[in-house]
Amino acid sequence: MKISTLVAAAVLALSGAAHATATSVDLDFSTYARGTQLTSLDGVAFSLVNQGAAAGNAAVGGWGMDFTGLSNTATGSYPTAQDLVFTFTGGTASNISFNFDNWGSNSSSYTMFDAANNVVGSGSVGNASGGSFSAGGTDVAKIVFDNGTGGRSSWEFAVNNFSATITPAVSAVPEGSSTTLMLAGMLVVGTAALRRQRKA
Repeated sequence: MKISTLVAAAVLALSGAAHATATSVDLDFSTYARGTQLTSLDGVAFSLVNQGAAAGNAAVGGWGMDFTGLSNTATGSYPTAQDLVFTFTGGTASNISFNFDNWGSNSSSYTMFDAANNVVGSGSVGNASGGSFSAGGTDVAKIVFDNGTGGRSSWEFAVNNFSATITPAVSAVPEGSSTTLMLAGMLVVGTAALRRQRKA
């Protein structure tokens, strides 16, 4: 077997190891009891930022709202944090959509960031009462929902029916097991080629 054939096989093996398949994520928080704290689901991590008195993890809320969803509270009720953050731990996201319910008339917003923390998209959800939003986005590492209060702990919102397409991060260097398997395969093919040459 020619060296060029072995090189071609190695390139194909490496490209196969780097291939990533996008998956859809659909999160329905209404299946959880109010007050249930969640840290992550299906490759999406949740956190509260600018918590103030809302110490703890993000909890399912919806008191007085049109629907139940993951809220900017740690208890499912007041006090509230200013921001609820969804971080995509399994890769980057695109085609983001969600339902948003704001308890009151305050104007809330969302901001999407890439892995380098650059803003890649944003929008206002206003004082939506159970509204549906399509944020879109490409290469989104996290999305931050902000209650627009400037840090006050008195404005609850909830996010539900959150969906996104997540593309896994592709490593430039294949995993050790992939490399070992590829090298073993090349060794077998190379040994077989040498045996054929000796017989000829």
